[in-house]
Amino acid sequence: MSGAPNKASLIANRFKSYKALGEGTYGIVYIAKDVKENTFVALKKFRTRKAQDGIDYNTIQEIRQLSELNHPNILRFLGVFPSDDSLYIATEYLPVSLHHLIYTKDETKILSEADIKCIMRMILEGLNYLHKNWILHRDLKPQNMLLSAGGILKLIDFGLSTDYPPDFGPMISQVVTQWYKAPELCFGARYYGPAIDIWSVGCIFAEMLLSQPFLPGKDDMEELRLIANVFGTIVWPGCDQLPGFARIEPTINVEPLARRFSAVSDIAAIDLLAKLMILDPSQRISAEDALNHPYFQSSPLPTLPSDLPISKEAKNSSGVPLSFLMTTGIMTGTGAVTARTKYAPGTTLMNMKK
Repeated sequence: MSGAPNKASLIANRFKSYKALGEGTYGIVYIAKDVKENTFVALKKFRTRKAQDGIDYNTIQEIRQLSELNHPNILRFLGVFPSDDSLYIATEYLPVSLHHLIYTKDETKILSEADIKCIMRMILEGLNYLHKNWILHRDLKPQNMLLSAGGILKLIDFGLSTDYPPDFGPMISQVVTQWYKAPELCFGARYYGPAIDIWSVGCIFAEMLLSQPFLPGKDDMEELRLIANVFGTIVWPGCDQLPGFARIEPTINVEPLARRFSAVSDIAAIDLLAKLMILDPSQRISAEDALNHPYFQSSPLPTLPSDLPISKEAKNSSGVPLSFLMTTGIMTGTGAVTARTKYAPGTTLMNMKK
């Protein structure tokens, strides 16, 4: 229609003063001010393929999942905004990652036992919601867990998520970041379930307790060797039927979890960790049962989310660091989002299929 504003100008007028926060597998994330709602948002700009190829499946999947999910511990979806040649997802802006909390150098912000307990409960609450809705996240790691200024943890990045059991048969095994990858995936499993996410949570739990990565393998084989050195020979009923199965023996004397974690956790924490990381996926604890584990009722009780050691800068009234406000022009109203990558025309949320 003659005189109608183009899509690029619409998004440029809606979102002001943006800055790249980071780059993931499928897109770049920016922080911006939503002029219409007068609030700060995160904008994820998706890499798209040639126009004739349409939108990447992972982009469609993330949009579909986020738009249908509604839980306090899941990233809040605000909308999809196409430009002439790109696509943006707007979500709430969350200032702190769990990775940052684990590895902060500020001794006043080191996670206590009660802090870890609070964080674990929020992770499991969000994951239980996903699994109750038949969704696997398939990429849980500290970088994919963000916290609000009030300390509420939320699961993010649903580009690798999928429904289960899948209607289309076997799934891909090339999912989950290496250090958080369950042994069945390392063996090439194509049929799997919520247990792969549970293993990832166990790795994250151990990482918080140790303040360092628990099983930092470089590839699947090294990951399996590290797992064997902690849990013993990797074997469970039926594992020899997996396409990449090989009998993996420990190369060192296996040290019991109770001894390995004795200096940083109590018996209840070690018991929960052991249940999260059972080699046999069919025997791993569920997110729902993990939430009812005695660990969460034992002393010390979980910290309140608002009392987690999040920096004062992140806790300002907007949840956005003042240094960012001053350097990007938000306080003076300058700057705008621009679009550069290709976007396939004619694709809308209405015709995206599951």
